[in-house]
Amino acid sequence: MATVHYRWGGLVISLETAADWAFRISGKTFRPRQYDAIQTVIKAKVNPFKAGFRLVGDTREEMAFMVITQSERLQDYKKNNPVLQFQEGEMEAMAKPLLEREGQSIIINITAFSD
Repeated sequence: MATVHYRWGGLVISLETAADWAFRISGKTFRPRQYDAIQTVIKAKVNPFKAGFRLVGDTREEMAFMVITQSERLQDYKKNNPVLQFQEGEMEAMAKPLLEREGQSIIINITAFSD
């Protein structure tokens, strides 16, 4: 069976910022590397807005969380082939104020890929 690849677009927040946000949502303290617990709490917060939330980054140093606002299945994906970046749209316009209200600093709007 062939591997399915996706590209995701959205807003990136640091592990520390995500841990702080998860604390404010749940009242529970999280360490930045408690990936699953943080993801569960924040995913419940963003899913009603039709957004996803997942860990992204190729190395431990690059790890961050992304509020996913766009996604696309990639047909015939080959690593290192150029793939167009998502353009900021309506979902990002809605997500940014939500994050700002939650006190979250947004790093950038980027595109990430599944492996």
